[in-house]
Amino acid sequence: TNMSDLMNAITTMLGVFTKYASKDGDPNSLSKPEVKELLEKELTGFLVRDDAYPSQVDQVLKGLDQDKSGTVDFQEYVTMVAVLACMCHEFKPKKK
Repeated sequence: TNMSDLMNAITTMLGVFTKYASKDGDPNSLSKPEVKELLEKELTGFLVRDDAYPSQVDQVLKGLDQDKSGTVDFQEYVTMVAVLACMCHEFKPKKK
């Protein structure tokens, strides 16, 4: 059966989270190294690779980690994806 575009998007979001969260043994959250790898591989160009790069990763993690646990759980990850989708929508050329 063919899934709808939206179901495909949800399935992809779940798969990406699971792919990176499972690397350190805790499949329920993303550690700092996992967040860094996800940003580098899935959101190429989101962060500028320069001298400030390590602090950019720290800032992203701090911004995502709403409960101050030191990791990013699934709800925090979904919030990040939603914010990025909103940003992309905002900057998309408007049809007149």
